[in-house]
Amino acid sequence: MVRFITTIAATIALFSAAATGANLGPEPTEVVHLNTNVTVTRPGVRLGDLFTGLTSYQDRVVAQSPRPGQRLVLAPDVLANLARTYSVEWKPGDQFDRAVVFRPGQTVSPTDILASLKGDLILKGMPERFGLKPVGVLPTMVVPAEAMPPVVVRESYFDSATKAFNAVLEIAGSDGNPQFLQLRGSAIPTVSVPVLKAELTRTGVITQDAIEMMDVPEEQIKGDFVTDAAFLIGKTPKVYVQPHRPIRQTDVARLSLVDVPVLRSDMRRDGVIGEAAIMWTTLNAADLPADAVVDKEYLLGKSPRSFVPAGVAIRRGDVLSVRQVSMAVAARDIPNGTVVAKSDINWVSVTDNQLEYGVITDANLLSGRAVTRPIRAGQPLRAIDVVRPKVVARGSLVTIIYQVGGMKLTVQGKAMEDGGVSEAIRVTNIKSQNTVEATVIDSNTVKIGAQQSAMQ
Repeated sequence: MVRFITTIAATIALFSAAATGANLGPEPTEVVHLNTNVTVTRPGVRLGDLFTGLTSYQDRVVAQSPRPGQRLVLAPDVLANLARTYSVEWKPGDQFDRAVVFRPGQTVSPTDILASLKGDLILKGMPERFGLKPVGVLPTMVVPAEAMPPVVVRESYFDSATKAFNAVLEIAGSDGNPQFLQLRGSAIPTVSVPVLKAELTRTGVITQDAIEMMDVPEEQIKGDFVTDAAFLIGKTPKVYVQPHRPIRQTDVARLSLVDVPVLRSDMRRDGVIGEAAIMWTTLNAADLPADAVVDKEYLLGKSPRSFVPAGVAIRRGDVLSVRQVSMAVAARDIPNGTVVAKSDINWVSVTDNQLEYGVITDANLLSGRAVTRPIRAGQPLRAIDVVRPKVVARGSLVTIIYQVGGMKLTVQGKAMEDGGVSEAIRVTNIKSQNTVEATVIDSNTVKIGAQQSAMQ
């Protein structure tokens, strides 16, 4: 049914004839109200349809009704003009004071038209198992809801030798005048087959209520089409089956149901599947993937690799095992340059798939380290957030220790770069000017191994 809304401003001329005389009626004595939603079942809209409480002119036709199934909007200025013309004591309160007029309709489809004609042609000798094949495309029409019957056969003829027919049909018009439709065509043998009334999912079960019988041209029915409704009942579609279309035997299969564990609600990849997150549902075994999870225990403690919707079968590859790890989180605000102490850190347990890249999970990576930027309380610490504190400054004088067995030698050196405890830095022997790599012991001391020659 087509629905549209139009304004009546362009149809003010419809009321011009009624506006030739002002103050046509007596002064109203009752309170008048506007009917904002009006339903009409006749060609004309009357004044009494728009206003309640009128004392006169209730039956005066003031506008054409909309076509069946459509709406007409009377704007505030049009209603005000009508009120002045017929001395109705009413004025619009605002721009939304309008009336919407609706005229109910009923749809007459090509199937309805042929069904109305078929019974008449059977009386004239057409076999009952025959269907009608008209010449050209039949229209779909919307007629007034009150038209009963909406289609009447006025003339019809059937030639039993050629199987040709012609007819004249009367169809109710929106203005009360009938419309006439001339048809011609031929009668063809048909077969009554079961079809689906509406779409059915692949997991749906075909029941008696889901089926209706439809006449289909015999030439369209192949050897594997279902002609007995009993064959379909209790089965499920293997592929998408269009409603109102013949069904092949290979399009359906016997239903085999299994219970599988599924999620109660959607879950994203950071979730962990627990007992409360799982429920059982019954699905068609033919629709399950080969690696579908059928054991609830397999899901417990695992996490989705990606988004997993609720209520659907879960593949084994959709989930992965999760490991609990502890990550370092600042227990308080830590200023830049502060050497991290145990009391500065809280260790928070998370799953490894929740762990962000670079977050520290090993306490040894914090021992003796200082933060390189301010860290807020509750913020995870990353490896790039900490360094060993620099105890030796570039250019400072240090004592170089060289020890082999029981022999220990020392010499004065100069640091060529900054360094923290246990870090390796380059130092130069002040006497020999040899540069070697040494390990920082403290702010004044570095140590070299036996392979170095700084003592020379």
